[in-house]
Amino acid sequence: MPDSPVDVTQLLTSDDPDAAERALPFIYDTLRKVASSQLRHERDDHTMETGDLVHEVYFRLSGMRDVQWENRKHFLLVAATAMRRYLIDYARSRNTAKRSKPDHLTVTLPNIDNAQLEIMDLERALTKLESVDEELSTVVKLRFYAGMPAADIGPVLKLSPMAVSRRWWQAKQWLKRELSGDV
Repeated sequence: MPDSPVDVTQLLTSDDPDAAERALPFIYDTLRKVASSQLRHERDDHTMETGDLVHEVYFRLSGMRDVQWENRKHFLLVAATAMRRYLIDYARSRNTAKRSKPDHLTVTLPNIDNAQLEIMDLERALTKLESVDEELSTVVKLRFYAGMPAADIGPVLKLSPMAVSRRWWQAKQWLKRELSGDV
């Protein structure tokens, strides 16, 4: 069994249709850290648990059979996207179930004035950013949802760490304007 990122990459890029399912145990701790980071700034009474989020993403990824995995980082980007979609679905279902008193799922986007954001507001802003600049949107997803530092994002986007840092700064500025309504 593989036990290093290189081995996970080799597994993912093999012709094994069950590669994602077989790779999951080796990135479980990474997914758990990302989920924990996502939920760390929630209200005390929110109902989402780290384990619930990780297991849902784990379940979604294990069912993917037709994906051509490029490498471990590609896998983590897909995992981050699955986490994002689950958080959005969760927020929508909670809001639907409690129309009179919504259970808003909030998040803190790093370095954006540490303001608590409604996950649905962030989703709308990211969707808009994606239509304006897909690369900026990808940087946000990798930083926020996958918890990846600039040094790890660079190879995924074929950018230097400095270029990734600049793109992250640009994305934060865009999101600050968009989320504050100053656009």
